[in-house]
Amino acid sequence: MKALLGFALLAATVLSFAQDIAPKAELKLDKTTAVAGSTVKGKIILTFADGLHGYQNPPSDDYQIPTKIEAAKGTTLLKTIYPKGEPFLMSGEEKPAMVYQGRVEIPVEIKVPAKAGKQTIKLAVNYQQCNDNSCFPPGKIELSSKLTVTAAPKKK
Repeated sequence: MKALLGFALLAATVLSFAQDIAPKAELKLDKTTAVAGSTVKGKIILTFADGLHGYQNPPSDDYQIPTKIEAAKGTTLLKTIYPKGEPFLMSGEEKPAMVYQGRVEIPVEIKVPAKAGKQTIKLAVNYQQCNDNSCFPPGKIELSSKLTVTAAPKKK
């Protein structure tokens, strides 16, 4: 019974540690004002702590969970350009995996909402963070950025 309790405490500590050092993420749009229905470009800046990484998208092997950007309700994500990762050899593996380490910029293109006024663009980063020995449970970081939407010019 003590062994089971010890294992449960260890597992909880590892999960807590992984959540405490989640990557930092920020959504930066190229503009603060855009015309309704147009597109706006931006980037997600994702920063992994030293010694940690996430798998590139697309992953180099089927079993890897890639870093993935998705739109929240009310936001239309038109395009995501995932950068190429860096080769990284995990303990026990024969070939390197392609991973994101340190600071990574992921360009995005978003359709501007049709409604004029102050709007919130919402995206999420899904990731699985790993060190050189093991991977932690997948995580999700929700991001938002304010955008002032102006009415589209009236057609004559």
